[in-house]
Formats: sequence, C-alpha cells, structure tokens
Amino acid sequence: MDRSMVLVLLSLALLTLSAGTSKADIPDNWTRVDHEGLFKQTDIQEPLKLSVFGSDLYAQAEDGLYKFNNSSFDWEKQTISLNDLSPFKSADFSQFPNGTDVKPILIFNGQLYAVVYPQGSTTFEIWRSPDFGKTKMTWKKVVSDGFGNPLNHKLGLMTEYNKKLVVVTTNTRTDPDASFGDSSYYGPGIQVWESPSGDAGSWYQVNKDGFGTETTIFDWYGKEKIIRINQDFGSGTVYDGNLYIGTLSHYGGQVWRYNGTGLNGWKDVTPDTMIGNGPSRAKSMVVYNDSLYLGEGFPTGNIGKYDGANWEIAVSAGQGLFGHPFAVTNGGISSLAVAGGKLYASTLRNPLSPYDPPYKFAQVWGYPYPYQNLSATYAYIANAGSSTVSVIDTATDNVTATLSYVGSNPNGVAVSPDGKKLYVANSDWDNISAIDTVSVIDTATNTFTDMIEVGQWPWGIAVAPDGKTVYVTNDGSDTVSVINTSNYTVTATVPVGINPRGIVVTPDGKTVYLTNSDWWDSIFAIDTVFAIDTATNTVIANVSVGNNPWGIAVSPDGTKLYVANYGSNTTSVIDTATNSVTATVPVGWGPVGVAVTPDGKKVYVVNYHYPYTVSIIDTATNSITATVNVGKFPHGVAFTPDGKKAYVTSDGSDKVYVIDTATNNVTATVNTGFRSMSWGQFIGPAPKQ
Repeated sequence: MDRSMVLVLLSLALLTLSAGTSKADIPDNWTRVDHEGLFKQTDIQEPLKLSVFGSDLYAQAEDGLYKFNNSSFDWEKQTISLNDLSPFKSADFSQFPNGTDVKPILIFNGQLYAVVYPQGSTTFEIWRSPDFGKTKMTWKKVVSDGFGNPLNHKLGLMTEYNKKLVVVTTNTRTDPDASFGDSSYYGPGIQVWESPSGDAGSWYQVNKDGFGTETTIFDWYGKEKIIRINQDFGSGTVYDGNLYIGTLSHYGGQVWRYNGTGLNGWKDVTPDTMIGNGPSRAKSMVVYNDSLYLGEGFPTGNIGKYDGANWEIAVSAGQGLFGHPFAVTNGGISSLAVAGGKLYASTLRNPLSPYDPPYKFAQVWGYPYPYQNLSATYAYIANAGSSTVSVIDTATDNVTATLSYVGSNPNGVAVSPDGKKLYVANSDWDNISAIDTVSVIDTATNTFTDMIEVGQWPWGIAVAPDGKTVYVTNDGSDTVSVINTSNYTVTATVPVGINPRGIVVTPDGKTVYLTNSDWWDSIFAIDTVFAIDTATNTVIANVSVGNNPWGIAVSPDGTKLYVANYGSNTTSVIDTATNSVTATVPVGWGPVGVAVTPDGKKVYVVNYHYPYTVSIIDTATNSITATVNVGKFPHGVAFTPDGKKAYVTSDGSDKVYVIDTATNNVTATVNTGFRSMSWGQFIGPAPKQ
C-alpha cells in the first residue's frame, strides 16, 4: 500500500475516531476483559459465543472453550467442551442410529426434549423422554419433519413460555445450503409453534410465516420480486411476561413481541437503529437490571435497551471503519450474556474489511466495571511485535485490558499528568505498511481519539508538566515534533542531532532534553544531549556524553539528568544549571532505559545485553549499590508514583518484571504482548474526574 493511500485511510479513521469514541458511545464503565491474541477470530464462520453456567462465564472460540476469572481477568482454557457443561450431558441417546445428531435442550412437564437431525435429512425432528437420569432412556418422537414443512431446516429456539412449549424454526430456504443473502432460495419465512403438552399432534402455529413481512427486490435480470425477509431466527428471550423473537435478514431483521394469545398476539417492536432495507441482525437478547438488551450484529453493532415501551441506545457503534470496538470492522455484536451481576458482549472482526482495524481480534467487553479507580495507577506496555498496548493494574499486577492495533512497532509511551491521555510513538521501520505516527488514547475507555503523523521513526515521547504539549524524537529524520494537545497538530519541527531517541521535559516545563545517538558512526556527528527552549522551540545547548546515548531521565527537582550510554556501558550525570557532565558511572552491557525514583535517591538503568540486568545507582554517591537480574533484552523502566515498584519491559521475554524498590527483588512477572518495548514514563495515574 503506498503512502498516499495510507494517508487517506488514516484521515477516514480519524473522522470515525472523533465521532465514534465519545463517552455517549462507550459508557465509562464498559471495559474490555479479554487479552489480545486470545480469541483470534479471523473469519465470520464461527462467532465468539458467550455462555453462562451457574455464575460462570464461558467463551466458545475457534480453538476451544475458555472460562472467565472475574477477579484476575484471566481466561482459562478448558479441557472440556460446551456440551460437557450441559445439565443434560449424561442423557442416553443409544436408541438413535449412528450419525444422528441429538441435542437435548430443556425439561418440560418432567420430560427431556431434544432436537434431532437424522443422518441424511435436511430438516429436524423433536423427541422427548421421561427417563432423564436413568441409565437407559426411551425416546418418543413428538414433531416430525420440521412440523411437516421441509423448508424448516433447523430449530432456532425451544423454550417454555406461558406454561407452553414454544419452538421457532430457522433456515427456511428451498435449499438448506443457500447463502444467507441469496434471495433466489428464500422460502415463506420462520415459523413459531407452541403446545400446551408437547404431545405429538398437539402443536399449532402461532405466527404468520416470516411474520408476514415482505419486501420487493430486483433479481439479477432486473425483474421485481417479492420475498419474505425473516428467513432466520437470531435471538429470543422472555421479558416482563412477553416472549421476544429477533430475526436475522439480509433485507432487514426485526424484533417481535408475543403475549401468548396466538396469531393476533404479536407486535413488531423493532428498534429504529436496525436497518430496515439492508443486512440487519437481532443477534442476541438478554435481560439485565429489569431491562431487555439487544445486541445487533453486522453491520450496526449497537446494543439497545428496552423497557417494554421504548428503546434507547445503550452503546452506539456507528458505521465507521475504525475506532469503535463494536463497529462494522468487528462484525458487530456476536453475543450477550449476564453473569455475576454484569453484562458482557462479545464481538467478531469482520473479514470483509480490507483494512486492519484497531480492534484486530474478537473481544469480550463487560459492564459495569469501574475500570479506572481514582486511586489506581496503570502501566502501559507497548508491544512492538504485536502492535498492541497491554494495560497493567499496578495494584494487582494483572493485565486488565489490551489495546489491539495502536500503530506499527509501538515503543515510546507517555501518560499525561492527569492520567486521561496515553501517547504512543509508532515507528514505521519497514517503510511499507504504515505511517510514522503518535496514537492518542483515552485511558478511561481505552479507545483511540486521534492519530498524528510526525517525523520518520518516532522513538521517544514526553509530555509537558501542564499537559498542553507533547514532544517526540524522530530517529529517522533527526528532528523533534512539537504537538499541541488542544487540537493534536504538529506546531513545530525542531532540527536536532543525529538519530534522536530519549527525551524528557524538566519539571518547570522550560527545557526539553534529548539524546542524539550517532548509530551510523557519522564523522559529522557527535554523541550528545541537546537542550531545547520550549518558549522558542530552538536548541540552546548541547552536551557531549558517552557513545550512543539512548535513554534519558531528569531528577524530580530538575537539577540533574541521567543518560544511558549504550555504546560505552556508562551513565552520564549532567548538571542542568551548567549543562555539563559531572560524573560518569560504569553500569552493565548496553544500557538503554533509565529512570529516577520519585524521591530522587536512586537511578535505575536497564542493561539490554547479557546478563540482562538493572543497575541501581545511589544519586548521593553516583555508585552502583545493587544489580537485579531480569528478562532477556530488557528495554525500559518506570516507577509507580509512590516509588515502591519499578516496572522493567523485556523485549526478548514478552514480559514485564516488577521490582520491589525496598528489597530490589523481582516480585512479579507479567505476561504481555510480543516484544515488550515500552520506554519513557509509561506509568501514570487513573484519569482524574
């Protein structure tokens, strides 16, 4: 894809992001509760299905069944199938010939009912047995051949309602293998049957075929054709004494309410948000907090809320290509579920999209989750290899969310002082598929709000103390981009030295310091630290340091800088009053990341090469007081605001190592995405209200 096309797509994305991620669209208490890469749904054939057994939530993915742990946000892979969780798993089907598909569904009037698909048949039967719980069960057929209609190929729903057994048919086509949108094979539409006893001969139809809803289309030859739209059952549930049935249709899905009085007991209660003349799906229904919730599938992705009289939009996904997790690129809502007093929604990526959406795989979102506790602190870990950001709650050291696609090769990360915004530098090292950008993320909802094009290969990123300006080093274009956060535009581009990487802003906001690393041994450049006056955006000083300076950190009082010199295995100490080096401290092999504790007493320097350590410097003596072993190719380091923990990213281990600063022991390791490379100030507070 050429660069001009990417610009167009990013422009479209920004329009969607600005319109599709407001608090009105995604309520603050909706939180993503899956981990990136866990549910790698790549096509729409097998939607991610949520199920509840007891108080436990399960997700059926393409590669098996997962169980959700609400306290740790982990999904545990199960060795059993969804059928094994059924209360009817011990039912005896030995009476049926081999090749017969038998699915037990419910107990009605003391008898177990099952839908049966005989081998070679293109329709269904219903059988029942009074012997559930016995070693040997005798089954009796009570419905034959789809209620005598060969076009009723499948059973969509069987439920008890109004002291009667109700069955909804689905896939009512002249060819059972015809595609969802091929009207050439459409039949009269789904049927609803009920019986007070379930006995054979006691069943009667209580709706018009397809609820009688018709539309006029034009066939391949331009000839008008009238069809019934409701060929497929989508969802159903009982709410406030009524039975609700939702349909799937390529020509406009619907929602119908039934009061139990036969043919005249139906009312069309389709929400206005569902498309009336195009693909539309009433995909899933649940009752939650005394309201009916409807999940719309592709292409709207809305979640509707119904009180028995009026619909309102609980979550509006919109029609954009990017931005909203329930939007068209994800195929909308796959299923809804209620477990443990919370509402959950699963999504499915739309395989028809030629673009790479921000939310790359199928997800699970939960409500309500007070995702950002005001006293909480979060570490944001950029995973360069998977183009994701893992969010770690530093109180529990659990990954609470994963931001799916943030940009190409994310590395530098900075959190705004108020904790409301996350800035991620994305470096297009391959110059093929992406533009060098800074992604802006709303930390309250973990959604994109903007994407800003900067110089080539953005690396380091820092936010001014007042949050009004972001500074980005562009390694490939030897510049610093200055971004105004009120409108997210680049207001200045400052030429600096060769290959700028690390960057910090002094606590008073008056000076920006950055490292220039002469990686290519240019005879025209020297490894230096530059100082930029933030009032004029001009370089006002440069300081020679060790070989290949990389990371840089400033003391809390702004009087000292600490520079990790990758090529000389040292850390330079700079006095900011004189902009001169006052000490050089030998550390480990290949130092890259560096951070100062909030009390200013220690400096942690991350050494990239074997034996993969963190050197701890006493700032009073400029001497090494401890060395901590961490994971392979450690990269960045940052502290929690209280200084009690240091988080070290590991490029080679795909983990974050948590160090207790009181004991200098590694107390936890957190699995993240591929190539954890966060560096800079990647830890910040929860957003202030």
